[in-house]
Amino acid sequence: MIISKRAAFYVSFSAIILYWLYTFIFTAFKIPVLPDVLGELLLKIVITKIIFLIVIYTLLRLEGDGFEQLGFRKEGLFKQVLIGIGFGFATW
Repeated sequence: MIISKRAAFYVSFSAIILYWLYTFIFTAFKIPVLPDVLGELLLKIVITKIIFLIVIYTLLRLEGDGFEQLGFRKEGLFKQVLIGIGFGFATW
C-alpha cells in the first residue's frame, strides 16, 4: 500500500509524537534501574532497535521508498553497518 507523501509525513510525525509522549509519560518520573545481568540490558537494546527498524521500514514502504532513500546500498552494506556500530560505541 502506497500513500501520498503528505499522508506519509503525517503518519511519521504522529509516530514520533506518540513515541515522545510514551517516553515522557512512562520514563520521565522513574529512576532508571540497571538490570543485574548484562544480557538483560543487551536484549532490551536489541528488541528496541528491532522495533525501530520495523517502524522505519513500514513508514518507508507506506511512501513507496526503501532503505536506499536513506543512503544504504547493497554494495558495501557490511561496511556501512560496521561504521554505524562504531559510531554507536563511540557515542555511548
